[in-house]
Amino acid sequence: MNNGIYGTLNINKPPGITSHDAVARVRKLLKARKVGHTGTLDPDASGVLPICVGKATRMSQYLIEADKEYHLIAKLGETTDTQDASGKILETREWKDVTEEAIREVVQRFVGQIEQIPPMYSACKHNGKRLYQLAREGQWVERKPRQVVIHSLKLAAIQLPLLTLDVSCSKGTYMRTLCADMGELLGCGAHLHKLVRTRCGQFTIEQSISLAELQDIIAENRLTENLYALDQMLAHLPAITIDDESTRRVRLGSPVPVGGILDSSGGTITEGMKVRLYSSSGKLLAIGESSLDFTQNPTPENHRIAFRPKKVLV
Repeated sequence: MNNGIYGTLNINKPPGITSHDAVARVRKLLKARKVGHTGTLDPDASGVLPICVGKATRMSQYLIEADKEYHLIAKLGETTDTQDASGKILETREWKDVTEEAIREVVQRFVGQIEQIPPMYSACKHNGKRLYQLAREGQWVERKPRQVVIHSLKLAAIQLPLLTLDVSCSKGTYMRTLCADMGELLGCGAHLHKLVRTRCGQFTIEQSISLAELQDIIAENRLTENLYALDQMLAHLPAITIDDESTRRVRLGSPVPVGGILDSSGGTITEGMKVRLYSSSGKLLAIGESSLDFTQNPTPENHRIAFRPKKVLV
């Protein structure tokens, strides 16, 4: 197969394999050298795992930062060392006294900006080593809490001891930790029983393809129509069109002044936000970062720096 192909595949990872395994299978099917995923999905979890091919791998970090959505089942009454069903049961507690009212109240307490302590069985690093590697060696280290955002948390069903939830959240949110923390507030403990990622950025489970389907797609020579172009994979970032002089500047890695903006779309732009920079002809030039908060200063001076290119593509 032509190794010059590039783009992103919306893969529906099955449970039972790692994200690395899924990447390896795609690499083998495509006979491509550069292949990478856009954020780890636990081995027991299934669902949306965008996989970048060729030069699209250069942009994977921006998809990692996209919001995610999950459909999960939490099991009350049991805590495990991994915070999910694959781990060793640490404690069993009574859950039959937990009321629906208490469940709904606890669920609402996790909506908005919250703090999570990353689980030991995670890909986070401590002194250059993955936490899960330390955990497998029997080491337990202190982890600092970090802020994440739960945009929405909907209780889909209560069939005690199981709770079914639909979650929309920011990057870096651990569903295992969410279940464990809710269980502690309910007083009975809990762990993640089942997890499906239903969205990553603009990639949805309804539009995803399985690894078996990918094999058929390749055999039928339909790969191109299933590869998302660079601007499609980054559709969650606001789009900014700039004038010809600013286009020249961006190609050289120079910033874009406010006066160089021709058009913008994609909602509110705040300082530090990543954006897509396009030429007046509609060509994707670069990923930029906003230097201004346009919500605080909607009509800044034309000479002020608006965007700094972070990844130039042309």
